[in-house]
Amino acid sequence: MKKLFKPLTLALAALLMAGSLISCDDSASGSNKTLTPEDVYEKVENAEDLKMTIEMEITDFMTTTMTAEKDGDKSYIKAVVEMMGMSQSSETYTEAKGDTIVTYTQDGDSWITEESSADETVDDTSLESFKELFNSANFGEYNKETGRYEMKQDTSVTADGTTLTEAYIEIDGNTFEIYAKIDVDESGVSMTGTMKITIELTDVSVTLPEV
Repeated sequence: MKKLFKPLTLALAALLMAGSLISCDDSASGSNKTLTPEDVYEKVENAEDLKMTIEMEITDFMTTTMTAEKDGDKSYIKAVVEMMGMSQSSETYTEAKGDTIVTYTQDGDSWITEESSADETVDDTSLESFKELFNSANFGEYNKETGRYEMKQDTSVTADGTTLTEAYIEIDGNTFEIYAKIDVDESGVSMTGTMKITIELTDVSVTLPEV
């Protein structure tokens, strides 16, 4: 997502964190298993199919909504940024072909393609930038009444210039919701806001545009 968001949000933040930190049914053993944050990171990173929505608000300045669908080696990303009374949107498809990533970008009524090395391309559905969030030491014990893990007091996680505090993470089946307060320091200017991410691990079908 860094590759997509930074040009659209004036390099304010790269925003991607996701996962589930609560009990789920272990069908293999027939018993309940409480996932650790580290388990969740691996679960989402290795998912072949998923749907994701990211909603971010920088107080009194900007709102950003990103939706993404991942279908194996294919993905679809749509981002909408509203800032100072103006709105900007973009749509992008990608496809992995061996060591090459093919990117489809809309140009008027048609689509153009660009090829790049997989090693040089940022995966818009990856959690790598926010891996530190999934350290169990950042959270208290799982609360069965709220269905959440909550970040410990006086704890924060910093990634790509964005500081996350007062976070919680909950799960409903294979749907994960993450909320956090954010603090962005850009060129010496500190801005605050909120972020909510919802990820659903489900079958997804992405159809690439005709070019």
